[in-house]
This record gives sequence, C-alpha cells and structure tokens, in this order.
Amino acid sequence: MDKKKRQIIEKEKERIRRIKELLIGIKNKYNLSLKELQKLILYDIELFPSSIFTNKLTVLESIVKYMKEELGLNYHSIGELLNRNEKNIWHTYNNAKRKYQKRLLIEGELIPISLEILRNRKLSPLAAIIQSLSTIQRLSTKEIAKLLRRNYKTIWTIKNKK
Repeated sequence: MDKKKRQIIEKEKERIRRIKELLIGIKNKYNLSLKELQKLILYDIELFPSSIFTNKLTVLESIVKYMKEELGLNYHSIGELLNRNEKNIWHTYNNAKRKYQKRLLIEGELIPISLEILRNRKLSPLAAIIQSLSTIQRLSTKEIAKLLRRNYKTIWTIKNKK
C-alpha cells in the first residue's frame, strides 16, 4: 500500500474515532441506551429540552428559536429540516424574538421529537407533537400538557379532534 492510501485510511480512522467519541458523549450526557442513540441517528429524531416550550411562544416558534440560537443553525437549514420556506422560518424566528427576548432555558426532561412529523404539513406543529407524544411515547394528556406548558384542555381538544 502506498503512502497516500495509508494517509487516507488513517484520516478516516481518526474521523471514525472522533464520531464514536461524540456519540458516546451524547449517550452518556443524556443517559441514553444504545437503542435510543441508534433511533436518534437512524430516524432523524431530535431531542428538545422540555424547558424550551413556553406559553409565550407557539411550539413552532420555540423549536425555531432553539434551533437558531442554541444549535446555531441558519434559516435555510432549519427550513429544510422542518419542510418550511426559509422566509417563513425567518418570520417565525423574528416573531419569537419579539415575543420572548430572553434566551430559552435549556434544562429539564428531553423530549424526543421526530423531525419527520414536523415536516408533515397536514398537521400543525402542536398537533403533530401531541400525536407523537401520545401514540409513540405513550404519554397521557396531562403529561403532554405539562411538558409543552400548555393548558390541559387545549391538549385534550387537539388530541381528540377527529
């Protein structure tokens, strides 16, 4: 094997080592099982701290503000991830900033939310998250209301809408 190929292989091995290190760090930081970590990687699930949800912002505003300020994503990337127009994301973020100037509180329980459900435009972001937390996570209406900081009756109404 020539020197150039060995260098390429060594670079790739180093890259894989760093990826493993990052994944182990995420696994340990959030106390995830290997199966949960695999789901995060394979199924495009994002972990959102429950504390980002506030009754001052819509669910979409909270998510966009979190992705922009805490994850450092640009409008285009957020738009792609959420299947929304970049201008819509810009507008949503600016509304969120106007309504809630402070940084979001990043603590509390982590909520696994599939970005795929947020890409589906047939349901509102709130309805999609409620459906996901109810059916996939098997959370009660009361638990969902507490996590999303929404009124129990609002969650119940959306959850039971036919």
